[in-house]
Amino acid sequence: MRTSSPADTRTANGGRSHHQTLNRDFFVVISLLHIYLLSPFLRPGVLHRVPANSFFLVLSLITASVQICATAAPVAASTGSDPEAVLYLIGDAGLAESESPVIVQLRSDLRSIPKATPTAVAFLGDNIYPRGLRTEEPYYTRDRNHLDAQIEIVRGSSATGIFLPGNHDWDNSGEDGLARLAAQENYLATQANQGVATTMLKPQGGCPGPETMRLGDACLLVFLDTQWWLHRFHRGGETCASMTKEQVIDKLGAILRDAELPAIVLGHHPLQTRGPHRGSFWRHILHWFVPRNQDLPNPKYKEMRTALIELFQEFDDQPLLYAAGHDHSLQVFDGASYGVAGLVLVSGSGSKLSEVDEDPKLLFSAGRSQGEMGYMKLEFYADGTIYLKAFTAGIGEGGVPIRRMRYETSVQSR
Repeated sequence: MRTSSPADTRTANGGRSHHQTLNRDFFVVISLLHIYLLSPFLRPGVLHRVPANSFFLVLSLITASVQICATAAPVAASTGSDPEAVLYLIGDAGLAESESPVIVQLRSDLRSIPKATPTAVAFLGDNIYPRGLRTEEPYYTRDRNHLDAQIEIVRGSSATGIFLPGNHDWDNSGEDGLARLAAQENYLATQANQGVATTMLKPQGGCPGPETMRLGDACLLVFLDTQWWLHRFHRGGETCASMTKEQVIDKLGAILRDAELPAIVLGHHPLQTRGPHRGSFWRHILHWFVPRNQDLPNPKYKEMRTALIELFQEFDDQPLLYAAGHDHSLQVFDGASYGVAGLVLVSGSGSKLSEVDEDPKLLFSAGRSQGEMGYMKLEFYADGTIYLKAFTAGIGEGGVPIRRMRYETSVQSR
């Protein structure tokens, strides 16, 4: 497996990338330079008196500048065929409204996929803010409405909607976490009888996983409940296939070892982030006074992260991708530093936005500075190529929701 080279990567204006960033001011400068250089030659009676070598020198400068502009412009990848499978990634959509631009655009995008194409939407946790699905009023109706807005994305399609648990789904890491998770799991199960092909919580029962699902012949999806590692109160018990952290790692290793398809591991908590959950100086200080296990520097989080990375490093080509939410932005990292054969992804801007700091390993990011929520899309093709696309959604002229592709790259699966 290999991640794409910079030449394979495209970034549209508005996202940040170390491969390509379009600069509108640059085009303005080049255009003014063209006018300035050509204006002496365009006056009546001047062109025939200009030495040929001077004229062609100016033309050469213009040609070179046009080529520079062309190199900077985004070029959409094209395979000439329809994908064999599609996976959408959207996280932290726990405040979703049915008519918010990102929900509208993802719903529209999904309906453009032929129904015969294996398709899934992975909701990467924090599906209901602030404390999961509360069963008492007035909270129940409000919480359910946010979940329904996400379910509506897949309603009427042939896609499977998989909801992963996040810390907010576990009662915001509170003592009622297991009950809130059970309520969400049961509610999702009822939707299969109401015009939704499949919606489910994975892993189930407050268990850590891993659980798996094939997406056609394209890839193997592997689901982890990463909050299980961090939760301080009661978790899933004797009904879980894995009851200890060691058993989780052993089972995940066996899945990756035996996988005949590229594996994509999905959880709520990222292996890397340049958002707030990376932990600032003041958040480090806060950890000394208030236990906060949702940031990378926390000992429990570090233990989980280290265990996953060390396991992934045992394999040359698995997993292909690790995707999570948690921070409210879109981020793409080269996976090599984390034992991941392809890319490490953060797709957590389903209903909130946060800032993203720069990092040499960060290939792309879009957060609060771009001002639009978003999602990611993976397209799987027959030749083994996988295209990753990152979109944000906003409001265009006349109040019409519009979608912007911020980033595109390819990952070779075999």
